[in-house]
Amino acid sequence: MKNVFISSLIVVVFLFAYSCSPCSDEGNQNKTEHTEKSDKHNAEDGKLVLNNGKPWDTQVEMTNRVNNMMQLLNGFSDYDNVDAYKNLSTALSHEFDMIFKECTMTGEAHNQLHNFLIPVKDMLEALNSSDVQKCKQGYDHLKAHLSEYSTYFQ
Repeated sequence: MKNVFISSLIVVVFLFAYSCSPCSDEGNQNKTEHTEKSDKHNAEDGKLVLNNGKPWDTQVEMTNRVNNMMQLLNGFSDYDNVDAYKNLSTALSHEFDMIFKECTMTGEAHNQLHNFLIPVKDMLEALNSSDVQKCKQGYDHLKAHLSEYSTYFQ
């Protein structure tokens, strides 16, 4: 499954890179078009960026699901129990999966949401480790990452 995801991601990146390459050097391109194309290309590289210095508009459902995930993390207190992390991961994974099922966003805001969400999958996997220290690290990384949501989305 992970190989399919990685292969798909490589294909998407290749297609974006190909679509951003200039077809011709027409002298009538203005500076604004060049800047927009450059900004779009940078965003498509998988790097999370703001919308001209401001948060992206997103669906209420997306924000609610991320807030639900934060509530689950904030309510967690069994830091030394590997099984508790696995239960937390199951609950968080449900919210994470629902984000993809409920998402009807399009355009660059949608792309940026995916850039935000891609690292979450690995963080959730860390919560399923049999090593409590890896679970704690995954928990800390996930909590810090999700707390950045309001910086990039509104």
